[in-house]
Amino acid sequence: MTIRPTDQVLVVGAGRLGQLIAQTLVLTGCQLQVVARHDKQRQLLAARQIAWIDENTVQSRAFDVVIEATGSTGGFTLARKAVRPRGTIVLKSTYKGDSSINFSALVVDEITLVGSRCGPFAPALLGGY
Repeated sequence: MTIRPTDQVLVVGAGRLGQLIAQTLVLTGCQLQVVARHDKQRQLLAARQIAWIDENTVQSRAFDVVIEATGSTGGFTLARKAVRPRGTIVLKSTYKGDSSINFSALVVDEITLVGSRCGPFAPALLGGY
């Protein structure tokens, strides 16, 4: 999957994994925002000039790509709300137990789901992050 500078991208979750993802994505020049709950997470993002937003201000159906990195089903719910029709949700989370998903809504909106366990670490490591 290629992220372009014209893509509106949201990372849901600003823990260690979300921070690494954001630091790598910013290298693409995409229009990036990160959902961050805690002050320390927000400070780390701001120090790298990465835009953060509160989960209550996430616009519905506004993002081309949403990366879910919270590890919670609530994170998937927020990602689903945020992704535009024909957009992509990248699942970086593994969830404990079973989850309930409205597959009909995913089909109607033609949402692409991508499972992503690992990825190329070189851009993050070489970028000094």
